[in-house]
Amino acid sequence: MRSALALLTLTLSLVAAPAAFADCTSCELSRNAVEISQNGSELSASVDQSSFGNSARIVQTGHANTTNIAQTGAAQAFVLQTGRGNTASLAQQGELGGVSRAWLAQAGEDNAIEASQSGAGNELAALQLGERNALAVQQIGDDNRAMLGQAGTDLSLSLTQMGGAVITILQRNP
Repeated sequence: MRSALALLTLTLSLVAAPAAFADCTSCELSRNAVEISQNGSELSASVDQSSFGNSARIVQTGHANTTNIAQTGAAQAFVLQTGRGNTASLAQQGELGGVSRAWLAQAGEDNAIEASQSGAGNELAALQLGERNALAVQQIGDDNRAMLGQAGTDLSLSLTQMGGAVITILQRNP
């Protein structure tokens, strides 16, 4: 029961994450805001941002889609992928006094997430719902926070943290 409640809490936090992007509809010109929505198969979305106030929101529905995000500076990233065989890759390099945040969610079969964050305040939440998922997270330097959840069959998880190192992990195999 506790693990089901924790998974529900993690799911709700990921669903609520897009609200953080509401501020970016009226971002100053010095900020970089990208929003991509794709529906189909074998699609690719790549975002490379450097500066203060980066935000990227990518939603992909379909099969065999890929997302690649590279951000330098205080940044926010939101990725939602539904379907089979999707992959998401994230690299965030923080800066002094800034916080990099990432929300990654996948629902479907054979999905994979690779994420790395380094420097300053880094926070990451990732959720995978499906059958043969793989999740690899690396957080190096300063105030690390990771909340990771998987529900499915093979539940592969790798996490490396150096810094503040606050971890919440939930894996559930029904």
